[in-house]
Amino acid sequence: MSHRMDYLEKQKDTDQLSKIDLTSLFRDVLRQWWVVLIFALSVSFTADLWSYYSYQPLYTTKTTFIVTSKGLNANIYNNLETTNKLAKRFSEILNSRVLKYRVTKDLGLDTMDVETSAQVVGETNMMELRVTGKSSAMSYKVLQSVMDNYDYVADYIIDDAILETIELPKLAAVPDNPRNEKMILLKSFLLGLAVGAGLVLFLSYMRDTVKNEQDFRTKIDTKLLGSVFHEKKGHNVFSLFQSRPENRVLKSNRNKEKKKKSRKQESMLIDNPMRSFAFVESNKMTDARILSRLEKRKAKVVLITSVMENEGKSTVAANLALSMAMEHKNVMLIDCDFRKPSLYKIFQIPEEDQVHLRTALAEDGSMTSLIGRWKESSLYTLFNTDAMALETLLENGLIKQLFDFAREKMDYVVIDSAPMALISDTEELAQMADASVIILRQDMVLAKDINDAIDILNKTHGRVIGGVFNDVEDSLISGYAYGKSYYSGYGGGYRYGRYGRYGRYAEDENRNKADAHENSEIEKTSLSQAVADSEDSNDYKEGGGD
Repeated sequence: MSHRMDYLEKQKDTDQLSKIDLTSLFRDVLRQWWVVLIFALSVSFTADLWSYYSYQPLYTTKTTFIVTSKGLNANIYNNLETTNKLAKRFSEILNSRVLKYRVTKDLGLDTMDVETSAQVVGETNMMELRVTGKSSAMSYKVLQSVMDNYDYVADYIIDDAILETIELPKLAAVPDNPRNEKMILLKSFLLGLAVGAGLVLFLSYMRDTVKNEQDFRTKIDTKLLGSVFHEKKGHNVFSLFQSRPENRVLKSNRNKEKKKKSRKQESMLIDNPMRSFAFVESNKMTDARILSRLEKRKAKVVLITSVMENEGKSTVAANLALSMAMEHKNVMLIDCDFRKPSLYKIFQIPEEDQVHLRTALAEDGSMTSLIGRWKESSLYTLFNTDAMALETLLENGLIKQLFDFAREKMDYVVIDSAPMALISDTEELAQMADASVIILRQDMVLAKDINDAIDILNKTHGRVIGGVFNDVEDSLISGYAYGKSYYSGYGGGYRYGRYGRYGRYAEDENRNKADAHENSEIEKTSLSQAVADSEDSNDYKEGGGD
């Protein structure tokens, strides 16, 4: 029985280790390299300062004697024996109260703050006397005084030896323990790197965030609708040629044209041909699953939100609406993040070309004056550029009018709302929506906070139909680029979609080969129908319902 318990304990430990996402841990170290570097530099400079102020140089002054036995029977053997005997007893002589008293009295000192020692030089009859102190001059003076006074004590202890000085003491010019500043800095820096990286690994392991799709399924109280790959903004094959030295010197007008062209290439919309195939396809697959869920529920108004800022909800909302329009659906995309509106920047629409919602309210403008159309497609947009309070719109009844109008005229309405952790606008908007989708950025928000947000939304009319795992990457290299990525930034202006290289998309564990083949042919058939068929056969195999 005990063997079985031991086996179960070991198996439990093995399962626990298998759940550790080592890629995510080391990616956090690469992502926080500047923190580790600053910590290592701090440790290095602190150690150098501590070494500088606590450093105490030690100087050693020495003299060498030849020991000869007294009497007619003196020979080599007797001289060696006498030298060894004298070296052993000389330490007692040096530490005797009588000798210390005579030395301190001779030098006018209160105490003798030095270390003295005597030792035999090899297999010879030579003895070396050493005095080590904090000052070169003090070591020299003490040794001179010992040489002047040791006979007074030695005659009482060893009376059968003669000491002859063959090397007079000299002032020590170099300390015995020189301060090697370069080695101190190097060792402390390497120690700081190791400790800093270890702290980042520990904090990353202890942080209960969603690091991979398996974490999503086990920690989050909603269905995983799909994962969107990590994509680096402006990273394309043409950048290799643009970075050549001969192409860097351009005229000012040509630079302006290149900047405009670069901004177009940096668009994170899926209709941008410069976006990677994996990024576009992961968006389309995710959007198709969302569309399938909406069709099952007969829901038309879907709310897109997140727990925290910078999780990419606005980009996901924009691509969701665009993907629906590509499926020949009449879609309206409404920017209901009234505190920090950003969709007009994702679509790269100049602010001066936008109809300000505040102005339209003041002028009692018609509903159609607020609505724009994206590139002659079936995607209609209602963007805002001014920050304003939702309470004002609720009092005026404009939000209700907008939703009623869109619900009547459109097949689907996509609402981009504010992050739930910042303001309470999302709860008010969810009451007017038919369904909600929560966006989770990889390894960013605590699972507890995500589940709390889901619970709040589930108490409204727009219950959560699932979540999107956003900005997903599986490799260390892409993790390094991830540290440079960003979405819209609250409080510091809005910047979009600078990502790193994508990782390999991880398919659902329970999807069979036939479904995988069907998904791979999604461009040749109807995207929505293919994913809907796949979901019908797999939704409840994964242990989750709506």
